[in-house]
Amino acid sequence: MILYMKVELHRTVEAVNLSNKRPVHIFPFKGIPHDVKVHQHDFHSIILATSGRSKFYADPIPPTTGKPSDSTPPPSHWDLEQGSVILGIPGIVRKFHPGTDLAGMGVFYLTEWLMGETLLRDQKTLEYLFFGASRFPSLAVEPIRTFSVSLKTQEFLLHCLNEIQLESLSPHPSLFEIKLIFLRFLHRLVVSYEETMSGFDADPFRAEVWAAIHLIDKWVQEHREFDAQELSRGVGCSAGHLYRLFGAATGLSPTGYFQRRRMQAASQILLDSDANLTEIAYQIGCTDSAHFSRLFRREMKMTPSAYRKRFQA
Repeated sequence: MILYMKVELHRTVEAVNLSNKRPVHIFPFKGIPHDVKVHQHDFHSIILATSGRSKFYADPIPPTTGKPSDSTPPPSHWDLEQGSVILGIPGIVRKFHPGTDLAGMGVFYLTEWLMGETLLRDQKTLEYLFFGASRFPSLAVEPIRTFSVSLKTQEFLLHCLNEIQLESLSPHPSLFEIKLIFLRFLHRLVVSYEETMSGFDADPFRAEVWAAIHLIDKWVQEHREFDAQELSRGVGCSAGHLYRLFGAATGLSPTGYFQRRRMQAASQILLDSDANLTEIAYQIGCTDSAHFSRLFRREMKMTPSAYRKRFQA
């Protein structure tokens, strides 16, 4: 039994060329080599197994924690076979059992590229599964989720990935088309997840929390200021009750969630335009570029300029 896994390989967005011009990276794999490394990613990942068998391990210990104590649980592990799907969030230490014949497709994606999509507003499970760790960083989102898809669904998913790859290789790839295909891919995964996970709560937040989330997202899209009284009226409960419900569900206050979503909206502008920081600050409702830079660094863990340099191709 593996009791602790030390990270041997850290995969960054630069290593797999994730950017505003290539927001989805797809790679086929066949067989797990004997020298497979214990690794982690700083991006979200999806693994679809198409044949063979293997075991997958994920370590519950953050890589900066040091050696585990006697009370530290061992890594979780899952048996994988054809049709198995693994959803992973950034930062989780992971490893496949070496020397097995597992084959399939890996998918990495840039969350900010999709989190502002109005099409996702009512797709609660999709948002929670594929963006929960980014939207609600204080929430104890399950780091690894595994489930299975049918052979028919597997064929559909592979068809979507093939279409994305073909479009990505075209002389002038359409990010609009890639986005639509990728959303179809994610939606089909959600359908299978809800069908196969017995006891799954398709609505992890109470109605008042979702109503507040959607109203705040609307304000962010309209570049409006936060208004606690208007929020509580819109949701239909007192501000105190709403703040308690929201904090317990998401790990953030409504105000904190508003600020995070504003900075994620700013990240999209940084990715998709050459607007300067003053212009972006004005667009999202900050008083000036200095105020914007402070908020952005607090939420995104880097300056706006560093973010643009990292992700804008």
